[in-house]
Amino acid sequence: MSLRLNIILSIMIAALLPMLILGLNIQETTTQELEKQYEQRVDDLTDHAFIELEQTRYNLEQKLAVISESANTDFNFEILEFCDDNRLKNTLEFFEVTNIHGEVSYPVDNDQNLHTQNSKRRFLRSLRDTEHGFGLTKLDDQLFLVKVDSIANYFIVGGVTIDNKFLENLVGNSGLEATIVGNGFTLSSSSELENVFAHASQNNLSDPGLGVLSHEKYLVESVPFPSLKVAKPPLLAGSLIITQNRSNWFSLVSELTNQIVFTFAIAMLAIFVAGYIISGRVSQPLRDLTLKADKLDLDKLEMHFSESGNQETKALATVLNQMILRLRNSSQAIIEAERRATLGDMARQINHDVRNGFLPIRNVLNHLSQLVDGNPDEFVKVFNERKTTLDAGIEYLEELASSYAKVSGKPELEQCNLNQIIYETVDGIRQVEINTSAESVVIADPMSLRRIIQNLVKNGVQHLPESGGVVTVATSEKDSSAVITISDNGCGMNQETIDQIFNHFFTTRKKGSGLGLSIVKRLVNDCNGSINVQSEPGKGSTFSVSIPLPAGENSDG
Repeated sequence: MSLRLNIILSIMIAALLPMLILGLNIQETTTQELEKQYEQRVDDLTDHAFIELEQTRYNLEQKLAVISESANTDFNFEILEFCDDNRLKNTLEFFEVTNIHGEVSYPVDNDQNLHTQNSKRRFLRSLRDTEHGFGLTKLDDQLFLVKVDSIANYFIVGGVTIDNKFLENLVGNSGLEATIVGNGFTLSSSSELENVFAHASQNNLSDPGLGVLSHEKYLVESVPFPSLKVAKPPLLAGSLIITQNRSNWFSLVSELTNQIVFTFAIAMLAIFVAGYIISGRVSQPLRDLTLKADKLDLDKLEMHFSESGNQETKALATVLNQMILRLRNSSQAIIEAERRATLGDMARQINHDVRNGFLPIRNVLNHLSQLVDGNPDEFVKVFNERKTTLDAGIEYLEELASSYAKVSGKPELEQCNLNQIIYETVDGIRQVEINTSAESVVIADPMSLRRIIQNLVKNGVQHLPESGGVVTVATSEKDSSAVITISDNGCGMNQETIDQIFNHFFTTRKKGSGLGLSIVKRLVNDCNGSINVQSEPGKGSTFSVSIPLPAGENSDG
C-alpha cells in the first residue's frame, strides 16, 4: 500500500470515526426525543378526543336538563302539547317520553302491547342504573348515545346518533382514528380499521385493540363506551379505541436518518478530497526522491538530490547525498577487491582443469613405466595403443589454454560425438567402466563436455571405498536429449550435502578445492543442458547430465 493511500486512509479514519460515533449518538438521541414528543402529541390529541366525547355527553345532559326544568314549571300533563311546544327536543336525534308503566307517551305509538311495555321498563331501569344515566342503544340498525331524566311520573330519554360522521367529528383533522367496537357492531372513522375490527366483537371487548392491532404499527388507547360502569341489557356495551398510525413517525425517523447519512457522505467526500490534497503535498517530494533514487547505479555516482521542501524531505535528501558520497569513496576499493577475487577464482579453476588434464597422461606414463620395468617387449605395442590417449590429453591441454586465453562468455556450440569424447576422456582410468548404448551426436562445446565428464568421473573415483568400487559411465537418449549417467557405489550423500554440492568452494574432502562440481554446473548451463543428482548415504551417487540432440532427432527413450 502506497504512502499516499496510507495517509488518505489515516485521515479518513481519524476524522470519520468520531463523526460516525457522533452521528449515531445524534441519531439515537434525536430519535428518542422525537419519539417522546410524538407520543406526547398523540396523547394530547387523544385526550382532546376524549374531551370532545365528554362535551357531547355534557351537551346531551344539559339539553335534557333544560327540558326537565321547563316541564317542572309549564308541564300540564298534556304530553303531546308540551312536546310539540318544546322546540329544544328538535336538536336531539332521539327523543322519547315514557311513563312509569313503560308506555310510550311521545311519540305516539298505537301498537304498544305488554311485551313492548316490559321491554321499555327494562330499558329505563338499565339506563337509570348506569353512571350518570347514560347508555348505548340500537334502534333500527342505528346506534344512539342516550340519557334519561324524569318529569313527575314520566321519563324523558334524549340521544345523539353514533355513526361514522360522529367519530370523524370526534377526532377532527388530528390524524387520529376513532373506532367503537361492541357486541355485534363496529363503527370507525377509518374504513380500513372498520374492516380490521369487524370480528373484534367476538374477542375480549375490554381492550380489543391489544389483540387486533400491532403496536409496532399503531399507538392505541382504549376506554369503555359510553361509561366506566358495565351496562346491563338491553343497553349495549362497547369500547372506544383511539389509534394513531405510526407510518408518519417512521417516515420522520427515515428522513432524519437519510439526512444524517447524506451529511456523513458529504463529509466523507470532503475529507477524502482534503486527504488527497494533503497526501499529495506530503508524498510528492518523496515520490520524486524515489524516482531519482531508482536511477542510482554504482557506475553512475554523480547524482545529487535536491535538499529542499519540508524538513523531513530535506533530511532524507541529505542522508541520500551522504550515502552517494560514501558509495563513491568505496566503489573503487570494491571493484579492486572483486577483480582480485575473480583472478583468484580463475587461478584455482585453471589449476583444477590443468591437473585434470594431466590425469590421463599420468595414467598412460605410469602404465608405460610398469612395462619398462616388468615387460619391455610389450612397450612398443602398448605405447601405440595408448598413444591416442596421450595425444587426446595433450590436445585437451592445448584447447584448454586457448579457451582461457580467450576469456570470453559462453563457448560456441557444435555437433560432436558423445561416445568418442567419453572414451578419449576416461579410457584407461582404473575403477571406471564405460557402457554406451547409442552413437549420440549432441550440440555442445567438446571442451566443456570433456571437462564435465572428467570432473564427474574424478569426483566419483575420489568417493569410492578403499576396499574397491567402480564408477560407471553410461549414455542413453530421452526427450530430444542425450543423457550421460555417471554412477558410483561410494559413500553417498545426505540431502543437506546434495543442496550445497554445486556451490563454490563447498567440499566434503579435507584436501578438496570445492570447485569441481560448481565448474560442472556452469559448463552444463553453457551447453544448454541440465544436471540432476540422486544419492543416499552408504549407497553411492548418480549424476545425470542431459545435453540437447540436434533438431529433428527425437528418441524413444
